[in-house]
Amino acid sequence: MIEFNATFIVSIVSFVVFIFIMNLIFYKPVLSIIRKREEYIIDNNNEAKSLTLRTNEALQEIESAVSQEKALCSKNAAMSIEKLRQNAQDRINTNRIAANKKISDGKSVISEEEAAVAEEIDREHVEGLSDFLFEEIIKGKL
Repeated sequence: MIEFNATFIVSIVSFVVFIFIMNLIFYKPVLSIIRKREEYIIDNNNEAKSLTLRTNEALQEIESAVSQEKALCSKNAAMSIEKLRQNAQDRINTNRIAANKKISDGKSVISEEEAAVAEEIDREHVEGLSDFLFEEIIKGKL
């Protein structure tokens, strides 16, 4: 059985003093640190969410700019191809006129090499050689 004497009262008083001292020395500082850490984590989470939103907005702007540039490049490429096609056609016509002028008295005065190049260009054109390669053939051989 428990006896209620002076030792019991001293033990209770020392326990209460111990709890008070632990609260001052240990619990309050630890709880303060825990609260600061929670605030730090919440602030970082909010900042991360904000940065994520800004990053997504920037990504959408970049994707929009890229799609606009792609459309512009496609348009420019189509215009360049058409210009190359027109230039090639102009050169073909010019070369045909020049070839017709070189024919005198029903005899061809163009060299065999020029005739081979003209035949190759016509063959490639009929076979559907790309306009860029067609242009390169004209530049390199005529």
